[in-house]
Amino acid sequence: MFSNETNIYISLSVNLGMKSNKKDRPSPKKLRAWVIRKLFRQGYIGRRHCGIDDILRPLRHDERSRRIVKDKIIPELLKEEMLLSPHKDRYSINPRKMGEVKIVLKKYFPELINGIME
Repeated sequence: MFSNETNIYISLSVNLGMKSNKKDRPSPKKLRAWVIRKLFRQGYIGRRHCGIDDILRPLRHDERSRRIVKDKIIPELLKEEMLLSPHKDRYSINPRKMGEVKIVLKKYFPELINGIME
């Protein structure tokens, strides 16, 4: 049977559309879409916000992806104003940028948008 670490990586791989081989890492664009998807699916839009540890929890066994999300993707999304940061290390989707969020989600996760927002 698979170890717990392998199961988590395989489930993350399926969510990101990757192969289950640990050598195949998600691209920064897919990680960016994954962060937006995670916040969107959990309802972290506007005033409701999520801590960085909760965002990174599924990536806990992939240190490289954690660093990319924390050091590059989150600051990039904040600069583009797609994310809000009401408190230090807490983030939510900017409700004024929901149009751009839908475009990103449609591109990388069409099954999510087809059922929810048409």
